[in-house]
Formats: sequence, C-alpha cells, structure tokens
Amino acid sequence: SMGSKGAYRFIRGTLADLERLPFARADNIDGAVQDAVRRELVKAGGRNKALMEYLRGQARYVDDLEALVDVGFTYANETFDRTGGHPFTDSEVRAIAASVLDWTQRKIGEGQYFVGTGRYLQLSHDAIDRVLPLGADALMLFMVLKRRSDHRQNLIVANDMRLTMPDGEWTLVRFRRARQILIDNGV
Repeated sequence: SMGSKGAYRFIRGTLADLERLPFARADNIDGAVQDAVRRELVKAGGRNKALMEYLRGQARYVDDLEALVDVGFTYANETFDRTGGHPFTDSEVRAIAASVLDWTQRKIGEGQYFVGTGRYLQLSHDAIDRVLPLGADALMLFMVLKRRSDHRQNLIVANDMRLTMPDGEWTLVRFRRARQILIDNGV
C-alpha cells in the first residue's frame, strides 16, 4: 500500500488469480487458539445454519443417513462448543443431518442439486429485474461479482478488477460508474 488512502496494486497476477491461491496453513498455531477462533467464527444462533451449509456440501459423498450424521458429529465436535451453556445436542445434529439428506435427495431427484459443484449460478427473477434496467456495464459487473462472490453478501470491489473484465480491460471511469450504479441501487 502507498499513502494514507491505501492505494493497492498487484505485483504479479490478476484479481482472477485470487481464487486459485492455496488456503493458509495454520500448522504453527496452538490448537486451543485454533479452536477458539473457529468457534468465534460461528456466532451465537448460527450453528444450525453453519452445520446445515456444511452438510449440504458433504451430502453427495455419503451413502446413507448414518454416514452423514457421523460427518455432522465430526464437524460439530471440531467447530462448536458442545458442552457450554447451550450445548449442541446429538439430537440436534441428527435432525439437521436428516433434514439435509432429505433436501439433497429431493434436489437430486429434481435435477437441481448444484451444491459445491461450482458450475451454476442461480439468480431470482427479482434480482435480474433489478439489474437489467441499470445498463449493460452494471449488468456485466453484477454478473462478474455474482460469479466470483461465492454467495457472500458484502464484497470489496477493488478498482483493479477492471483489468480482468470478461470483455477486456475497462477504463477506470467506466468501472467506477458501473460499480456506483450498483451501489446507488442497493445491488
């Protein structure tokens, strides 16, 4: 970074390369610290949702409910405080696993199971209808952001992203205008 405004630039590669970076290894971090950080990441009241999302990504790899329940117990034991003031009980883990397996089997039967495949981007008609009137550049930026966001709601959209747009490099003015239109319209 340079200056008080924090101007950043890539030394090597592009924004598209970020997706291919390996995960940071935490071999040298104390196990107790890792456990505390992991538990802190799942805020109070969010453990059911976190377990459900995790199991949805794992359900296609198991043969039956007991195998998915076992995956759920392993994840819950490693991720949550199961003995504290509000313990995450075995029956809760089993119920979530059963719900996920039922949902997964139904979606597979309907030909709509895309969890963890990285091959599909689903947009509601409402989302499309909100963005279409905003113009071609805003629409393109919206689609690129949806494709790269991995379903995160809040994103940091750096100016250098303009260098890797699908139709070629955008000018800074064009990129900022498209980004501002999305921001101004709550997209």
